[in-house]
Amino acid sequence: MRDNIIVDTYDIFMEKIMSRYNFDVDSCKSKIWITKDNIKDLHNNGNIIGLHSHTHPTNMDNLSKDEQYYEYSKNKEILENIINDKIVAMSHPCGKYNNYTLEVLNELGIEVGFLSNFIQKGNTKYEYLREDHINIFNKVKENLKYENNNFYK
Repeated sequence: MRDNIIVDTYDIFMEKIMSRYNFDVDSCKSKIWITKDNIKDLHNNGNIIGLHSHTHPTNMDNLSKDEQYYEYSKNKEILENIINDKIVAMSHPCGKYNNYTLEVLNELGIEVGFLSNFIQKGNTKYEYLREDHINIFNKVKENLKYENNNFYK
């Protein structure tokens, strides 16, 4: 719905919902958004920090090559400034990409890219299959429920 029906009014719609239920965005920011220090800590502890785009367009495959270049190059610039190291990996937002995306990633010197599912579209270094974390979490949760005779909540 967000990506195809209410594209132009999504933000307004979400603001109205949050207002209706007195949701305080500012009080939740520190609980849901990663900080620059969090990113530095992850990097300093051996994790690979990768691109995901600057504004997280949900339909990257509908953007022009220039728009995609901006999304990835801006994200790359910001992350490299935070970690003071080269960014070489990425993951496609919502699993959406096209041939322009692959060209842009190559131009930016990205070495590896990951999909958000196990649906093989192509066979490039930017199309490695991976399982989304929520699917893994749900499988673990299901197994724990089964193993503990449904006592897991």
